Amino acid sequence: MKKRLLSAVLAATLSMTALTAVPIAVTAETAPETAASEETAQTKNYWIFYKNIDTSDIDTIVSQKTHEYQYSLYDTVSDQREIEKMVTDYYKRIRLDMLKEAFGKKSAEILAELGVEPTNAFCSQFAPTIVCPLTDEQYEKVKKMDIITGVDVYEPVSVSEASDLKNILSTKEGIINECTLSETGEPLCGEHIKFDVQFNVGNGTKIDYLVVYGLKSSKEISQVAKQLSQKHLWENPTMEVYSGVTFKSAISKGRERPLQAVFFVEDELPGFVTKVSVKTFSESIGFDTAPYIISLGDGNDDYKIDAVDASEALNLYSKVQTDKTAAFTADQLRHLDVDKDGAVNAIDASAILSYYAFTATGGETSLPDFLK
Repeated sequence: MKKRLLSAVLAATLSMTALTAVPIAVTAETAPETAASEETAQTKNYWIFYKNIDTSDIDTIVSQKTHEYQYSLYDTVSDQREIEKMVTDYYKRIRLDMLKEAFGKKSAEILAELGVEPTNAFCSQFAPTIVCPLTDEQYEKVKKMDIITGVDVYEPVSVSEASDLKNILSTKEGIINECTLSETGEPLCGEHIKFDVQFNVGNGTKIDYLVVYGLKSSKEISQVAKQLSQKHLWENPTMEVYSGVTFKSAISKGRERPLQAVFFVEDELPGFVTKVSVKTFSESIGFDTAPYIISLGDGNDDYKIDAVDASEALNLYSKVQTDKTAAFTADQLRHLDVDKDGAVNAIDASAILSYYAFTATGGETSLPDFLK
């Protein structure tokens, strides 16, 4: 399975239809498109995985620069919401630039120690990954380096395999099965993780999204992305995790539109520094994201919160009160115990109804934030 993963990812990322040896040089923005030379008897191509970089110094510098930038805006910008957006964009932009530089520097150090020419290597901008040719001597050397976490032989995928993958990724079922199931058909993620596909959406550049939802907290995002990367590599260009974050896929190459994964956390508004409403985020990404976020307060699983859900809470409360054998299920408590006191009652129904009235008159926050 691992060899197929590596072959499919590199074939899609590098589009090397005739690669049997040395990857050609990469630019700062894109991977090479064609092979420049053939494998010799002395070298083989390898994937090299190294320890992730320490971002603590970067985070400190970025926070300081962002703080200074924010204060500089108060002299020229009066709208607080506009300031928040500008600050968020500035933070993400300079942090990403510094992370690219850090990954580039670390990759260059490893290549220099091995004696590999940078022009013969592919170095990821967003992950601790290098692809390059190694002699037997260099291979033995890299295995002994403390910073290296793994080395795998690269085996090129055939043109027919790449074509088959493109056809598989043209349907919703094909994308979900190819991206979320192992080689033996087993789910790569836990049972509570759900998937959907949105085709040809977005403002401006059209994108196909693998929607990953049902996550309980933003801490799960990196874990789930890692699980999915057992089959195909998913990279997070922003290096941040939050509800609504997108991951790029190496298997986008050769498709009509890019394929990205977007992750949603239940009951958590999208956004990193500044949370935005579900409505605002939906407009920016090009499809209704409410069905992937709402959980608390949705008693009938229709992915909206209204008077029907309040009635559902009252009916459940009445049933448990009058039937001594009845009890709340974990799923009922998760959806309808909005004040988290361990029971569903009239207080929960009232809270749901109040929230429905709030959203019906233009309110755009989440139910947990509304209850605060």
